[in-house]
Parts: sequence; C-alpha cells; structure tokens
Amino acid sequence: MINVGAAEFYEIKLVGNLDPNWSEWFDKMYLTNEENNITVLRGQVKDQAALHSIFVKIHDLNLTILSVIRLEQNKAEE
Repeated sequence: MINVGAAEFYEIKLVGNLDPNWSEWFDKMYLTNEENNITVLRGQVKDQAALHSIFVKIHDLNLTILSVIRLEQNKAEE
C-alpha cells in the first residue's frame, strides 16, 4: 500500500545531456549523464505538487521525457 503524503523516490530519464549544476534547479535531484545523449534525474520528491513542479521545469527547458519511474526506497539508494 502506498503511503499517501510520504516522500517518494523517482527516476526521470530525459533526452539530452544536462550539466550536473542543474541539480539545484531540479530540487536537488541527483543528475547523471548516460551514453546516447540521456540524462537521468534521480531523487526524493516530497509530494505530487513537487513532482509536477519538476515536470514544469522540464517543459520550460523544452526537454523530452523518456521515462518516469517511482522507485522503491532500497533501489533508490543504490
């Protein structure tokens, strides 16, 4: 059962390589660049409003979302 109101961990894959300094702007999510021009944002999101805010920022930068995955806490810490 999902604990409503509890912070969740997410992984968001985007097309393009962003400088790791963008991490602060994306609510301090951990940002890594993978091969094939893909950036991965991973981190804790406090609620759905915060997740929506991240999506708005992605939209504002005109980035393409490849995937959004809610992670189990033990997988998020890997």
